[in-house]
Amino acid sequence: DNGIFLRYEVIYNGEEIAIFILHKGKNYIEDSEIFSNEFKHKGLATYVYNYIENDLNIKLVPSKSQSSDGKAFWKSRKWLESNL
Repeated sequence: DNGIFLRYEVIYNGEEIAIFILHKGKNYIEDSEIFSNEFKHKGLATYVYNYIENDLNIKLVPSKSQSSDGKAFWKSRKWLESNL
């Protein structure tokens, strides 16, 4: 473990609406949170995951520890990838 974290913050109208954190050198999100229900289930996480993959030139994978929202996200993401 290198102890270095990368933090991606999503700012909207000057306010932080979400964060996504991963260890440098790892290919999964360690922690994430979308702070307002207004932005949940609207594609924000998909957009940020795609951004992170492009920014770091990696392919993200599911972490071993997921919330129920995380599991639903990955189920949807895998479905989209296999049907595009």
